[in-house]
Amino acid sequence: MEKIKVLIADDYPIIRESLKAAFDIFPEIQVAGMAKDGKEAIKKVKLKRPDVVLMDIQMPQMDGIQAAKIINEKYPEVAIIFLTIHKETISLEDIKKIKAHGLIYKEAGINEIYKRIKEAYKTLPRKAPVS
Repeated sequence: MEKIKVLIADDYPIIRESLKAAFDIFPEIQVAGMAKDGKEAIKKVKLKRPDVVLMDIQMPQMDGIQAAKIINEKYPEVAIIFLTIHKETISLEDIKKIKAHGLIYKEAGINEIYKRIKEAYKTLPRKAPVS
């Protein structure tokens, strides 16, 4: 079974670690790495080559929006899904401009996040669907 490699970028360790632990129930998800800010996320994308990045919008050093723009420019084969707790942080129009694959509010359950990762993965070039 082909695994979907996911990078988790969030400034709160509890969020990163909780998502990583929660993904253990999905055999087709492999956490390829974790980042505490946008700058680290860009570095980890270069090193780990994930399929999908779960990117918090508000982080220190460099926010998720700035990091997503750079990742999309350098690594267009990587899907980005924004995570946020603030519903006013970004508009759907801005998400489309950045070429992100969606937005998930942190109140969502792990099954919803898993579903969105699979949907984003299926849109990537030369990616076979994961059942």
